[in-house]
Amino acid sequence: MSFTRSEEHSATEDDQQAIKRRKRRRKRKAATPSGGNTHNVVAADDDEAKDAEEGNKGNTEGSECLSKNKRRKMKKKRHKEKLLALGLVPRSTALEFTYKQSEEKEVEEEVEEKEVEEVLDFLRSTRDLYLSDRSYSTGDLSGFLNATESLFTHLSNGTSPPAVVSLLCRFRSLLRQSDVETLHSVLQEFTHTSTLPKDETEVIHTLFQYWMTEVLPMQTENKT
Repeated sequence: MSFTRSEEHSATEDDQQAIKRRKRRRKRKAATPSGGNTHNVVAADDDEAKDAEEGNKGNTEGSECLSKNKRRKMKKKRHKEKLLALGLVPRSTALEFTYKQSEEKEVEEEVEEKEVEEVLDFLRSTRDLYLSDRSYSTGDLSGFLNATESLFTHLSNGTSPPAVVSLLCRFRSLLRQSDVETLHSVLQEFTHTSTLPKDETEVIHTLFQYWMTEVLPMQTENKT
């Protein structure tokens, strides 16, 4: 069979167009994923979108918490600035007041400790004088000695009631002033109202009474 030149040219063009169509179909098939891969791609896209949404939500919540904390701090700061502006409880004054209170408390404690030591020394020396005086130190003194040791222990370790310490300081002050009448009156009242054990109360009364009736008169005579 013989073909003309025009027929041959037309057949060649048809072959070339068919080849191009087959190439385009293969490209489309290669670009289109399989059914399983399509599902995986969609799921991955959904996960990424979900993660992004949760991340945005977390960032939003964090921003809200940060904003609340910031607003709270700013509110406190404005309140403090307002107090400072009004002259109410300035920081320097508050610190100075606290320091002053602490300093005053330390001074008071030192004074109290010194008073207790002086009272203890006075009572011990008076006890020694009392025991050395034969006219008084007769009979069984074991109860008296036990009571004095108990009293001195409570005073030295700080377990005696503060009211008792104050009274002992007052008794000693009255002795130094030679105010016998007042001392006698307060001693009688003390024996009836004391919260100390009975034997310790009797020790205090005995020692001050001894000093008032025996030691003080001798001191007065020596001065004259």
